[in-house]
Amino acid sequence: MRSGAILIGTLLLAGCSGQAGDTAALNEEMAAAAEQRPPVPAKVFTDRWRQMFANPQAVIAAANDLGFLVDAYAKAGETYRADGVAQVAPRPKAPFTLVSDFAAVGRDAKQIDSIVFVFDITRQGKVDERAERELLKIPRRFLRGFLQRFQLGADDRLIAGVVVPRATAFEDHGARVAVTTAPIPGGSGAGSHHIVVTFTRAGAPVAAAPVPDLDSADAPGEKAAQGSTSSARK
Repeated sequence: MRSGAILIGTLLLAGCSGQAGDTAALNEEMAAAAEQRPPVPAKVFTDRWRQMFANPQAVIAAANDLGFLVDAYAKAGETYRADGVAQVAPRPKAPFTLVSDFAAVGRDAKQIDSIVFVFDITRQGKVDERAERELLKIPRRFLRGFLQRFQLGADDRLIAGVVVPRATAFEDHGARVAVTTAPIPGGSGAGSHHIVVTFTRAGAPVAAAPVPDLDSADAPGEKAAQGSTSSARK
């Protein structure tokens, strides 16, 4: 929040007497400004996680900025969900491919329960090591870029779980963060992994990961030009 906005909010709440009003309905940053005290960091990050899950449109916008072409958050059976279009880099059937997918799932139209990223890494045949290193930066860049939109950092445990990869789960200011990983079967080569990253709202059930639809997955640049959506896919 910019300092000018904080100052205006503080003056409005304090009133002529210089005393802060009722701050119970404010988030921690606004309450701290109104009460003229430093904000409590743990409360600030708890607010930011909560606000992220409570804003489906902002979540969809952040995922779209990463190229996922996410459809609307809408009723789908017993839940509400918004699905992305799978991205494959550098191209289908290359010696090394990274397929990325996204979904947001919840039980209420106004609130998301789980935000899910999927990364399928497949090695087949001879792989250019430099190209592989560049492609393996994509999951980290996606996760960090997405969380930064909500002023949240990517915990080192999250990044390590994706890079190694290895399963991990932990609480981050009320939100549950989990990484699961499994080998990709079918003789696709050593080091092929299916990685699922899930951010789940406190008290909500963990959503199942989407299954990337490779029939509609193109190179990222081609998908952006097509402007297709995935509302009928998953």
